[in-house]
Amino acid sequence: MASDYTPLKAFEIASGLNATELRAFFAIIFVALLLFAYVWAIKKGYSGLFSGFKGDLFDYLKLILKGAAVLIVVVLFFVSER
Repeated sequence: MASDYTPLKAFEIASGLNATELRAFFAIIFVALLLFAYVWAIKKGYSGLFSGFKGDLFDYLKLILKGAAVLIVVVLFFVSER
């Protein structure tokens, strides 16, 4: 009897949301936060890449690799089947 209930089923019963709806909800929030971060970066934040590159090429490569790592983590979160 207890083996019929999984944590996912318990969450679905308690919240009324299935896993797909929850991921869609998190995706909407994530996109909204990305847009907010983009607007902040353009208006007040980091503008080093858009005002002419004055740093070392290695620093630029580190910035690109960090962005790629964040993108991979986010994609794996939404694609994984847990």
